[in-house]
Parts: sequence; structure tokens; C-alpha cells
Amino acid sequence: SREEDIEVDLLQNLLSVEDVELRRGARGEQGSGADSAPASAGVAEGSIEFDGRTLTGQADLYQTGRQKPTHRRLAHRWTFNGPDRYHEVLLENSGRGYQTLAEWDYVRTEKQPSTQIDPEADAPLPSENLTSLVPLLGQWESLNEQGHERDDHTRLNFEWAEYLDLIAVRLDSADHEETDDPLCDAYLFHHVGTGNLRCLALTRSGLVYEGDITQRTDGSLQCELTCIQDILETKAIARLEIERDGSLRVRIWTAPDEDRPLIHDARYQRVGANRE
Repeated sequence: SREEDIEVDLLQNLLSVEDVELRRGARGEQGSGADSAPASAGVAEGSIEFDGRTLTGQADLYQTGRQKPTHRRLAHRWTFNGPDRYHEVLLENSGRGYQTLAEWDYVRTEKQPSTQIDPEADAPLPSENLTSLVPLLGQWESLNEQGHERDDHTRLNFEWAEYLDLIAVRLDSADHEETDDPLCDAYLFHHVGTGNLRCLALTRSGLVYEGDITQRTDGSLQCELTCIQDILETKAIARLEIERDGSLRVRIWTAPDEDRPLIHDARYQRVGANRE
């Protein structure tokens, strides 16, 4: 039906719209209304609900730019009028309930917005917070024990998103025929509220893992991840280590104890440049 088509169109475009919002804020552009100060680096955590016409959500926003990280309680509401336009209301709770900060109207356009870059400005670089992750940047392909491509070989791509200052990770099957969907997408970033490196991973099956990243004394990186599905909580540990021959070893265990079973052990060779 026409209504079902509109709802599908809206859902398919939510992520792309949100990406525009994130990039606009990360570049420090000014908003309008009461909250018109330049945006600082920040991480927002929360949940949303979407009924096909209205999207509502609440989030805890942690921002830098002041003497100490600022914690703000925000809410937003998007009201769609068809698949090509919506009205957004941004609210904040400063202790007296949620009050409107600003409102915007958005209309879909086929024209890509122009990005103005100062030619005199230095090219951005990963922040110091991501230093331990920089050696992973680039493209990698899995190897078997003899150093050849595995029969079920996969590709790992680590890419720095410069205006968000995070590292996006994509795991793909190199032999996929039925679908172009990735096996897993993950995002590695510095949480300005806790001061920790964090990992958010989304799998093709719909599972979501998140947790802290720490650097071990041997230089390897360890992600201690939690997945909550319904009422079931699953723990996993992922360890990434660049070995002496330059290969990347990725191991995953299912439980955080010494007797945990190893469920994944793969080595990758770099096939694309590390763009530091």
C-alpha cells in the first residue's frame, strides 16, 4: 500500500539523515535557537522509537570544550509529512523538565550540500585518544596457516572518519554471492564522558555488542563486549594483535574467564595502505 511504501522509505533514510546530523555537529557548525553555541566533540547515548510517522528519542549527551566534560539530557522529535520532509524539535532537561531548544524543517533534495574546506588549514589527523588504534588503519585479508588466502576468507577494513574522529570497521566475506551486506560493522571511538575507548559492533544477524577497549602490556588491543538479546546477556572478548611479520591476528572468546572457549582465530595480511 501507499502508506507501507512511505514507511519503508522513511526507515531506509533514517541512517543517512542521522549521518548528516552527526557530521554537521562534529564540524562545529552553529545551530539556531537557544542552543546556538558551536558544537564541541561529544557522544550521545540513548534510544529511539519510530511508529512510521513520528520518531521520538532521549539521549545523554557528553561534550568537551569546557573545564570538564558536560553531561546534558536531550530529547528530540521528528514528525514526517510524507517521505520527503519532516519537522524536528530539540529539547533539553536542565532540571525543570524538557524545554524546547530549537526547531527545524527539513526537505529532501537531490543536490549534495557543498563542503567548504579552508585550503590554508592543515589536514585533520586522528586525535591522541585514538593513537593505539592507528596501526590498524587499512585493508586486510584473511590467511590460512600456510600464509595463503583461506577458502572462506574475509576482508577487514579499518577507516578513520576524520570529521567524527572515530574508526569505522567493516568485516566482509570476500566470496559473498547472495548479498552485499557486511558480516559486521563496528565503530571504535573515545567516549568523552568516561574517558575510555569504546566499541560498538552490529552484526548481520541483528545482534549489537558494545564495551570498552584496553591496550594490554604486550601492545595488543582487547575489547570486552556485552550483547543483550531480550533478557539474555552474552559476554565476549575480542583481541587484536599485530604480529612480528606484520600480520593481524584476531581472536574471540565467548566468556571472560581463563577457561573460556576460543571461537574465532584468524590472521590477516595488509592489502591496503595504512593512511596515518
